[in-house]
Formats: sequence, C-alpha cells, structure tokens
Amino acid sequence: MIDELTQHGIVLDADEVLRPALDRRSPRRRPAVDRARRWSRRGMSTTTNEAFDRWLSRGRPAFVSRAGPAPAAAAACVHDAGGVVSVAHPGLLDRDRG
Repeated sequence: MIDELTQHGIVLDADEVLRPALDRRSPRRRPAVDRARRWSRRGMSTTTNEAFDRWLSRGRPAFVSRAGPAPAAAAACVHDAGGVVSVAHPGLLDRDRG
C-alpha cells in the first residue's frame, strides 16, 4: 500500500506505518497506513472513512489484496489442531449458500 500511495504522490515513512502495529503486537492493517498518511499532514483525507473511500478500499488506487493460505488449507490446519472453524465476515464472500 505504501508503494501504491507513493505512486500517487503520497509519500509515507514505512517505519512510521509499521511502528504502531509492532508496538501493539497487532497485525499490520489499513488503519495503520491511514493514520500514518494523516500524520504526514498531506491533507489528502480528514477522516479514516474518507481515506478508505478515496484510497484504501477495494477498487481504490492504493488497495492491495491480502495474501495467505487458501481457506480450505487454513481450515485443515485448525481442524488438525482440534479447533473449530467459522467464517468471520461471510458477507464479504460475495455469494450465498443454501
């Protein structure tokens, strides 16, 4: 996302983006990018919602798809460890199942 924003003239310091996620031991997320972008005081957004609407949401200039294992592979790992799997945000799957 940092590279994508840079291509649009919004230059961020990667350390500034990553520091909050590392300090809180939480995953790097789009809100961290937005906060750093606002900290840059470039005047490109005044709210988090605006930043997502203009730059970070699916189909916007700085959107980057997440990478990870296929859902079936992740579920198999959880099952192998004795866990139970559920879908966190089924509405984002863009399909209905009967």
